[in-house]
Amino acid sequence: MKIDIVNILGTNVPLTVVDKKETKGLTVGIIVSFYIYKGFFQDNEYIFYQSKNEKEFTPSEYAYYSNKITEALNKPVILITNKRDYNNRIRLYDQGVYFVASSNYVHLPNLVVNTLGRTPKKKRVKQLSPKAQFLLLYWLQEKSLGPDVSIGTFLGKWSFSYISISRALAELEQYGFCDSVKGLDNSKTYHFLKDRKALWEEGLELMRNPVSRIVYSNEPIPEGFRMSSISALAHYSWLNPENVDTVAVLDSVFRASTWKAHTNEIEGKYRIEIWCYEPAMFEGERYVDKLSLVLSLREDPDARVEGEVKRVINEMQW
Repeated sequence: MKIDIVNILGTNVPLTVVDKKETKGLTVGIIVSFYIYKGFFQDNEYIFYQSKNEKEFTPSEYAYYSNKITEALNKPVILITNKRDYNNRIRLYDQGVYFVASSNYVHLPNLVVNTLGRTPKKKRVKQLSPKAQFLLLYWLQEKSLGPDVSIGTFLGKWSFSYISISRALAELEQYGFCDSVKGLDNSKTYHFLKDRKALWEEGLELMRNPVSRIVYSNEPIPEGFRMSSISALAHYSWLNPENVDTVAVLDSVFRASTWKAHTNEIEGKYRIEIWCYEPAMFEGERYVDKLSLVLSLREDPDARVEGEVKRVINEMQW
């Protein structure tokens, strides 16, 4: 049924039905399937759309309709949905759909500016390379390591070559995380300049989300992968686990696998994160490391997830 108000983060937003004259660019299928509204939030006008007869569509279908409505009406488009479960919200998020599922469950990344080509371009911040970030995160979490390390400290732990470790440490030196000292035998020692917590906080701006993309599968996931996303956060925090397990796999491993043929980028029984660096940081663990997990979830729209991510960081033993 039609609504005349939607609550966004505690603010009531009055809605008015878009006039038929303004919907000329929309297909008959969209007009028949959805109520189309407009409303102002934080001094910006948005188009809202809601399924008629409470019919729900797949996240990929919502992404299609959002794009079509955006093209026709030339305004940011927001889906109003009653489906509030985590898996549905994260799939809408993965598809790039702006949505309001309740007053607290929203995905509106451009609240304070108008989109559609009028968003000011942000200055691109340089990021650490995947291997440099990996080594930094390992040092931040490996208690047995002191401030001084060498290439040999890391050699043999993963499938990293001597050259790749050398380049990663040189990159960390370039960004000011450590200094190098050359010994009499021309070997190098790298000295981390601050304590772990300080380097983590200073390095956050340079750190990337390890998840490069997400795929889904209806086939059982091969054994041996590390649990990630909510599956890992539920282990490290008080968050209840979800019914669907999420695992992480290194991009090169995924590309070389035979089971990738059974995956898709829309939906399925299993969720697979493809990482830009090795998810198996510590030997013998079932879950991805805490700091990589935090980086993968720091932009999650779920308020519960945000709270538990903060808990993980606050309880870190630096």
